[in-house]
Amino acid sequence: MIGFDLDKVAELINSPQDHVIGPMVAIGQKVKDAWPKPGQLPLSELVIKNNF
Repeated sequence: MIGFDLDKVAELINSPQDHVIGPMVAIGQKVKDAWPKPGQLPLSELVIKNNF
């Protein structure tokens, strides 16, 4: 992604030194439901909100 400053984002969210940011951001509104993807883990097992 052009213009995505990984170091600045890490600084803004106080990311620990041993963490890596993947530059992927989804922006917009859905027009239909997403296709099911078999084998995916639930978000509750993958997403950490507001802390490390």
